[in-house]
Amino acid sequence: MTRPLSSSTGGCKGLPIRQYLRLFRLYRARNRDFALHDFHHVFLGALQCLQAYGSKPLRETDILEIGCGQRFGSTLLFHSLGAKITGIDYDVVNTTRSWSGFKALARTNGVGRATKSLVRQIFFDPQYYAILERELGQPLQFRSVDVRRMDARALAFENSSFDYIFSNAVFEHIDDVEAATREVARVLIPGGIARIGVHLYPSLSGGHHPEWAYPDEQASARVPPWDHLRERHDVGHVYLNELREADFLEVFRKHLKIMEVTSAYEGRQHLTRSIIRELVRYSEEDLLKRSITVILRKE
Repeated sequence: MTRPLSSSTGGCKGLPIRQYLRLFRLYRARNRDFALHDFHHVFLGALQCLQAYGSKPLRETDILEIGCGQRFGSTLLFHSLGAKITGIDYDVVNTTRSWSGFKALARTNGVGRATKSLVRQIFFDPQYYAILERELGQPLQFRSVDVRRMDARALAFENSSFDYIFSNAVFEHIDDVEAATREVARVLIPGGIARIGVHLYPSLSGGHHPEWAYPDEQASARVPPWDHLRERHDVGHVYLNELREADFLEVFRKHLKIMEVTSAYEGRQHLTRSIIRELVRYSEEDLLKRSITVILRKE
């Protein structure tokens, strides 16, 4: 069975040293962008949805984040505001940023990925968390943050455990989206809300290659546009289920009521007529729509 992911992180097994160095430099240049994106797009988006659709005060709302990631930024921000939140990820997350946590990472995620996480924690995370704290306007509270290792397809929670569930750029990494959606519906209370953001595979950045992470800001000079749909010379190193927007919406509406769908677009300046002719199995809408954010309710 293909290994499902509950976060967008992935290994880089087999990459030559020069490519590691290129990715290191690219990641360093983008670290501030990652922090601002996680605060304004992921965290504030989740908070605003809760404020718009939720029925309880923040501190009384039971919240679950699916795929909190190694930095668990949104879970940490909600926790710092006093919310009752649990973050889950398919991988072990070193919330204590300790040596014992690193050893646990190495045992479960492998030495290579654990080392990559350690490098990130040393060189990038201090700036990342400082930006989150500055944007939040109050200190981050790492103590007692609830982050657990768990499979999104088999949540270890009782029925009707959460008022609100959110997830960003995770469901495209899960090999059984229906099982994960069924679990979301099961653990939501009746009338509960879910906010699921999906990074769409046919989009320009949908192949998850770091050089096309922000195509409207900087184009890759090395990797051709939409290479993951064309020659696939340089594909990303994470599992992607390759589902399209219609596939996700069909699964979601089987288990929950769709309240709202919003879309984000990218890459129009890179979409030439020759690429359109080559990728005839995809519509222009498929190729230009970067992501969808779906608000769902359990009836």
